[in-house]
Amino acid sequence: MNETIQQSGDSLNASLRPHRLISAITIAGLLLLLTAFAISADSAVAANIAAASAPPISSAPALSSASDIWAAAEDGPGSVGTIPEDITAGESVTAAKTVLVVYPTPRLLRGILPWQERDWPKMMQNLLGHFDVEVTLRTSGEYQGGDLARYDAFIYMGTYPEKVPRTLLREVARSPKPVLWLGRNIEQLDVVGGPRWQTRLSEGQSVAYIYKDRTIDASRLQQMNMVKEFPVNSVVWAWADTAEGRFPFGLRNQRFWYVADTDLHSRAYLLVADQLYDFLGQPSEGKRWATLRIEDVHPLRSPEALRQFADVLKSRNIPFMVTVVPVYVNPKTGERVTLAERPELVEALRYMEASGGTILVHGLTHQVGDGETGWGFEFWDADRERPVLSKIAPDWAEKRWSRAINDLRALGLRPLGITVPHYAMSRDSYVHLRDRVDLLVGSPQISGHSRLTQKVPYLLKKDQYGYWVIPENIGFLDFRIDDPVAPMLKAAEEVALVRDCAAGAFFHSFLDSGRLVQLVDGLREGGFAFLDPRDLPVREVLPSASPEHEVGAISEADVFWDPIVNGDTPKGAFFLWRLAQEETPLLFAVAIALAGVTAAAFILIVRALAMEDGAGNKRR
Repeated sequence: MNETIQQSGDSLNASLRPHRLISAITIAGLLLLLTAFAISADSAVAANIAAASAPPISSAPALSSASDIWAAAEDGPGSVGTIPEDITAGESVTAAKTVLVVYPTPRLLRGILPWQERDWPKMMQNLLGHFDVEVTLRTSGEYQGGDLARYDAFIYMGTYPEKVPRTLLREVARSPKPVLWLGRNIEQLDVVGGPRWQTRLSEGQSVAYIYKDRTIDASRLQQMNMVKEFPVNSVVWAWADTAEGRFPFGLRNQRFWYVADTDLHSRAYLLVADQLYDFLGQPSEGKRWATLRIEDVHPLRSPEALRQFADVLKSRNIPFMVTVVPVYVNPKTGERVTLAERPELVEALRYMEASGGTILVHGLTHQVGDGETGWGFEFWDADRERPVLSKIAPDWAEKRWSRAINDLRALGLRPLGITVPHYAMSRDSYVHLRDRVDLLVGSPQISGHSRLTQKVPYLLKKDQYGYWVIPENIGFLDFRIDDPVAPMLKAAEEVALVRDCAAGAFFHSFLDSGRLVQLVDGLREGGFAFLDPRDLPVREVLPSASPEHEVGAISEADVFWDPIVNGDTPKGAFFLWRLAQEETPLLFAVAIALAGVTAAAFILIVRALAMEDGAGNKRR
């Protein structure tokens, strides 16, 4: 009888096995559908939020027809040989006050993380920060009908291929507003009655840009969109010489601008930055600024050398900046020296201030881990490529900045801004410091997810965090080469292609002043005037309003405790920190959920198949 029952059970299991497999597949499918629904819901929520924050539409003018905007399109497309050789200003543009920047909606399978997708539009936002405009960033999936009309100017960053929403394409094709389109997907304008463009993405290759009768070599191999067809009445304002020949790099057709690349890390950023004047209808002041920093002044530097720098620059009536590190640390030797312990150095810094120098806070120790002051990061873990984080002391970075600011102010120095060690720290630190710091000096860090920085060719009135920015874009005097000044002066000449440029350099405080004289004299001969940061509308750096960060409130143990040395940087913390960032779309969280759901579905299917296979073996 037991055998009969066993056979009946085997028969029942055999009949249920296909159903188990079908059920597992069905459950997996439902989970994937739910995840897809969550993604679409996330996009809809983001779009509603974006629409709610947009300027009112009541003042928007009626859109013109495509035939009005692209009057010459009916004559057929042009080709490379038909573009006029001259650069023309074209139709004048009313000064813009608001700009909408749109970029491709993140895709889960593209291999690019959502915050990386946002890096390029953030770089554009920083360039726009030179002008008196309000900038809004939005994905193409968040774009809604009428959005373009709500703004004075529109920029599309075609960083990756995507199917651009038809609504966006139609409104771009008909808009009387200035439009700047960079990179990919421009061919899609043709499907809504816009002009015909044809481009082809090249392989990585050497590129030289031709702009304003100057040739500028790209800093590395570039991919760009080779323009093959375009509206016939377009004019070129920049060319690209490549291994495949000469192609137009920048074109303009009335109020429509096109740039064949979105890579603002390459020297093409100079061309784009200069064209923003015409695109936004903004006047130039005709300035050509230079700025100079004396770098890495810490308690072991020579007071005599600092006084010599001050005398050399004062004799030439050149204002300058001094980045000060209040505490020297060498963990390998156990040495720690504070600025207060070097009164002769404090007097030299006061002498520099009186000679035209501006003090900048350069972190507290300018080192992290077992590194010596001046040679490493402070707020960034370069080995793990992430900011220095602590679960025990989440305000560790802010306490260090507070201690550094407090120390300098207590010594009678008047810091006007900050230079972040190697320009890298967390987004939260930038946000928290903004309440008491107006001026940031150096290359802006693009996001808190990497130490990648951006070269900008002019002063920024407002970067993505709201700081004034004095850029560093011609490098530092590299004592390892025979003529370190020549490449800096060449870089300054390239920066001078941009209207109202600011060529920023720094000079290490342990070097001889002879090369410094050669550098500043060369910049002056190139037509640059030196900017005095004290003339900018910025406040002195303020002490913290938090009682726990006031003078004397930060203990030695708190401020010199090191999360890396003491092992307080758990792996999970960084992942959660990334998800918590405002710059990270909810879509990334949904992507993680999708990966988990897919893995669970796969396990269910494998188990069902294993059970069926096991039952089949048992029968045999």
